[in-house]
Order: sequence, then C-alpha cells, then structure tokens
Amino acid sequence: MTAAMISTPTGSAPGKATRVKKIDQARVEPIGAEMTALKIVASTAGMVRQDELSCVGPAAVECVQRYNTDVAVIGAAGVSVRRGITDLDDQEAGVIRAALEKTERIIVLADGSKFGDVALSTVVPINRVSAIVTDPSADPVEVERIAGEGVEVILVEPDKAKARANG
Repeated sequence: MTAAMISTPTGSAPGKATRVKKIDQARVEPIGAEMTALKIVASTAGMVRQDELSCVGPAAVECVQRYNTDVAVIGAAGVSVRRGITDLDDQEAGVIRAALEKTERIIVLADGSKFGDVALSTVVPINRVSAIVTDPSADPVEVERIAGEGVEVILVEPDKAKARANG
C-alpha cells in the first residue's frame, strides 16, 4: 500500500457526500498536472521494505506523526464496510495509520477487485474516508453500502479510445 500526503495552507476539508459518481478517465488526467505543482516532498525514516520500497518500523511511525496534512491519498488491499480500508502488511498499515491521525481528508484509490475484501490489518475505518476512487468492476452492493456510510464513491470509466490504441 502506498500513500501520498498533501498539505495546503487553507486547511479546509469539504463535507462528506452520500452518492456514487461516474466519470470517464479523461476527466481524471488533469488532476496529475495539479499534483506536479507541489513544492515539498518529505521522505520518512525507518526500514525500507525491498518488495514495496516503503518505510516501516518505529522510526517511520514517529516521522509521519509530525506532519499535519489536508489530504491523504492511500491505496488498499481491501475495502469493505465491515472492516474499512485494510492492508496485507501490519507494519505498513501502522505507518499509514499514524500518518492519518493528523489528516483532514482521506481519499482511497482501489481497483474494483478490492471491494468486499478484508486483508490482515485495518488501516482506517470506512467512516473516516472522504472518497474512494475505483473502476466499474467494484461490487455494486458493497459500493452502495459504502456510499450509505457517507463516503463518496467515484467510479472512473476507462478511456475506451486509449484502450483500443493500446490493445
């Protein structure tokens, strides 16, 4: 699981929505351009996991606890109403949990295959998540349950023109 923390001077966080949005991939690409405008990159301490190149352990936890962030963007091994956002590695989940303690808004990026799955370690309960971005393969029943908890679920339709060109 990877995470990106974004801090802006405003500190404002929009309220939670209770709906499911469908958008096409072409509308998502401009977000990347905005992300490249970030001027500060912070790296954590700790032991580096060779398979994921992520930092774990007490030093990594202590490092991320220092920062206040407006938005955290995280991945997930599992997404469910029952257990929230879960990860396969307990140490990595611990670092992400620590980082999320001082963030205003949590956005989860997870492909549809993760919906309804529960991995080893809970990272964050579903009611703390502001939005989940996924694809249309997500289980529609689980999507509705999650939306019913006040989480905005954004279903991104693949860009069919790009798929044909790459296909």
